[in-house]
Amino acid sequence: MSQSAAVPTGPIDHLTADYFLYMLRGWLMYGVSFYLIANVILPKYKFPGNTLALRYWIGIDILSTCFSVYISGLGFVAFFSLEDDFVHATYFPLVVDGVRLGITYFTFDMVATFIAHSAEDRVQHLSFSQQLKSFLDNHPLYIVHHVISGGIFLPLGFIVYDRGHFIITIITLQEVSTPFLNMYRMMKKLHKTDNNLFLANGILFVIAFLIFRVCAFPYIYWYYLHWKRAPDALQELWSLSCYCHVGSAFFFILQSYWFGQIVHRLVGRFSSKPSKDE
Repeated sequence: MSQSAAVPTGPIDHLTADYFLYMLRGWLMYGVSFYLIANVILPKYKFPGNTLALRYWIGIDILSTCFSVYISGLGFVAFFSLEDDFVHATYFPLVVDGVRLGITYFTFDMVATFIAHSAEDRVQHLSFSQQLKSFLDNHPLYIVHHVISGGIFLPLGFIVYDRGHFIITIITLQEVSTPFLNMYRMMKKLHKTDNNLFLANGILFVIAFLIFRVCAFPYIYWYYLHWKRAPDALQELWSLSCYCHVGSAFFFILQSYWFGQIVHRLVGRFSSKPSKDE
């Protein structure tokens, strides 16, 4: 199934106004949803430590789950529409929608996380600059991840036209693992970790992370060689730009490191008796 007819042929400037209008609508949608979840819906439920900060954290996880389900859903639709063309296979409406939602969500999520952090008892009495410093000190990996991801998605929102959609599709599929991460965080915040659901969620998280994140870039290389049908795979890979290899190696090593940390925590969590604080 091809959607190449939907790919625009005009200059990038034609998309600029629509792009920022799309982002503005996304910010409004996320902001209103975040407020309703934290201040209208969750206060109706009784659970341990139902504070404003906790409701903010849970609201972030709920929105993140909705976002990741939608984005990975777009990725699956595009993936199963592949035409065995690594370069020119196009699903423009789906891919650009995902890219623009990505940069919109990453920027909103950073602000929402700062709001949740600032609402915690230990920092809410501090000045704005002190709260910001505390936020940066307590969430360094999170900030690096969102800045890098946002730095990738932002230019892609302008330049994605009739090429590169296969790689973007694989990147969107990485969000398959995010709902399991959010479930883990919510159950931990609610002190619901001593049950089979928590264990099952952890195992599914490890499997999803391995398949859709760690194996993503090796699969891209394999599919590229399959598409090229090159007689000498090493020579074909050597002919690619060094930027492709450096970027792929960076993300592969990063995802592999996180995967190792996830497995280590999962094994440690279920090989010893959980503490009362977990």
